[in-house]
Amino acid sequence: MNTFVAIVLGIVQGLTEFLPISSSGHLVIFQELFGMNDLEESHLLFDTLLHFGTLLSIFLVYNKDMYYLIKEFFGILTDISKGEVNIHASPYRKMIMLLITATIPTVIIGLLFKDMFDLMFKSIRVVGFTLLFTGFLLSISNKLISGSKDEANAKYSNAFIIGLFQGMAIMPGISRSGSTIVAGLLNGFKKEFAVKFSFLISIPAILGAAVLQIPDLLRQGIDSTIIFPYIAGTLAAAITGFIAIKFLINLLNKGKFYLFSYYCWGIGVFIILYSLFK
Repeated sequence: MNTFVAIVLGIVQGLTEFLPISSSGHLVIFQELFGMNDLEESHLLFDTLLHFGTLLSIFLVYNKDMYYLIKEFFGILTDISKGEVNIHASPYRKMIMLLITATIPTVIIGLLFKDMFDLMFKSIRVVGFTLLFTGFLLSISNKLISGSKDEANAKYSNAFIIGLFQGMAIMPGISRSGSTIVAGLLNGFKKEFAVKFSFLISIPAILGAAVLQIPDLLRQGIDSTIIFPYIAGTLAAAITGFIAIKFLINLLNKGKFYLFSYYCWGIGVFIILYSLFK
């Protein structure tokens, strides 16, 4: 992989991870275009680094929230060691529990259907159809109004349902951000909180995926000749991810989130036709 391709894939990852158009689906598409269908095997490290790049974007945008979430997380651990646990001592402790609750169904779905999801990553036609479904999800967002729930009054059942949507988004072509933001709105979340919660619950998902790849990375080893392209791609993912988050927040506040549905439908139809006639 050369530096140009690495940067292009980094930009694709950074934009599509947060814009509701499916990062996994677009990576499958670009792998097809660049003839890199072996990405998950020969470029496993790059795939992991791209996700860390987008993770950095979240930390940059929500730096204050991340500071207090980390602080309260260690506060909970300290309390547990003392036998005095109060998960509602602050809004951020409640947020931590909501994030954990949302992560549970995602993990269960990922483990139960891992083999099926792996097969889907090998089919560009499947991506076309799942992008059509993503477009449907985004289209209904225009009919949803901003609710009143935030970390203070959101229920754990709300978080669990959003976690189910995130688990579904493991399929390439299903937008993780799009499906979880729509799920948040369906559960009565404020628009701002729906976006924030969507991005924050991606953190354990990204970290978990990276941890699962460690054994394969150790067996594969690291080729020193591709370090620079990999770093360039990671930085590209971080920068474009930061821009994408800011843009998405602004678009959702203006009530134009649904516009992405037209893109998903268009690219979905194109990919299906491409798969039929290539």
